[in-house]
Amino acid sequence: MSGAWKEIDDYLRAHGVRIGPPTTGQTTGGGHAANSYHYAGTARDYGLYDSDAAAVARCLHPIARMRRSPLAELFFGPLNIWYVNGNRVPGSSIGGHMDHCHAALVPGHHMPKNQATPAAAHKVTQKTARRAPKTFSQPWQEIDEFLRRRAIRIGPPTQEQTNGGKHEPGSYHYRGLARDYGVGDSDAPKVAQALLPIARRPRGPIFELFFAPLDIWIQDGRPVDPKRIGGHTDHVHVALEIGRHLVGDAIPPQSTAIPGRSGSGSGHGSGRSVMSVLDYGAAGTDVVQLQQHLNAAGAHLVADGKFGPKTEEAVMNFQRVRGLTQDGIVGPKTWAALLKA
Repeated sequence: MSGAWKEIDDYLRAHGVRIGPPTTGQTTGGGHAANSYHYAGTARDYGLYDSDAAAVARCLHPIARMRRSPLAELFFGPLNIWYVNGNRVPGSSIGGHMDHCHAALVPGHHMPKNQATPAAAHKVTQKTARRAPKTFSQPWQEIDEFLRRRAIRIGPPTQEQTNGGKHEPGSYHYRGLARDYGVGDSDAPKVAQALLPIARRPRGPIFELFFAPLDIWIQDGRPVDPKRIGGHTDHVHVALEIGRHLVGDAIPPQSTAIPGRSGSGSGHGSGRSVMSVLDYGAAGTDVVQLQQHLNAAGAHLVADGKFGPKTEEAVMNFQRVRGLTQDGIVGPKTWAALLKA
């Protein structure tokens, strides 16, 4: 496996990311343990001073998040990127990596091929993931379509807002996965509010959502320190995760039929209740009903009809107790459990 780390170098060069010449300490030498990926020749470090380490981390990050990822490790402290075998891990369990980006291949695995250009990257993704509608030539167009379906005003896309301008090689914009919505040409607050519940979902289709006026800073389903991101005062920034789609079956329906109960919705007389799929940011009478059911199950919420942090925490606690997926989303299984409680 000696020299396998060179595949990472080749991948980054193909995406136009600046990297410095490898040193022994960054590859197989230095103080690395005998059982480390460095020692096996499958790891490489990219220093802040000899490489564009931030661009390296952003370029490799979509791959590090893939299930069965060829990257065993990707660590970069300044961007809070900590991945092991496709899963995010607490930075506190790793530590260090503040002055360099660390990337390691799984022994015997290889970096994706035929991804030398953003268009090629999207083509490879479509072979392995659920396909987006054929009318979308660029992934970011799915975001536009999602917003149009909800009658949210958006302006015509410019090259600066999509894959042009000053965006760095390896970025989500460069790959055609990101779109910005200016406060002057779009209803930027509504854009941010419509996408926020989806951006908060673990392993959801939205990887980044930034909008300073509403203090929205979400990356990888989690809030991040705005000081680490900065800017985004005059536009909403949205980036799709590679291989995941915003339009189609990736987004749950607005309502779901719950068997076993008669209700006042379209399930009238059929023994089924039609309940809304609820998530962080939702509001209205359905949320009031949710909060009342959660209180009946032991929570202590104010039934104000606003799905905020406390309601989300109560949902996840309920899901944990009932052995459900703890994603904070109230879908068919969670509703069914609540109605039986």
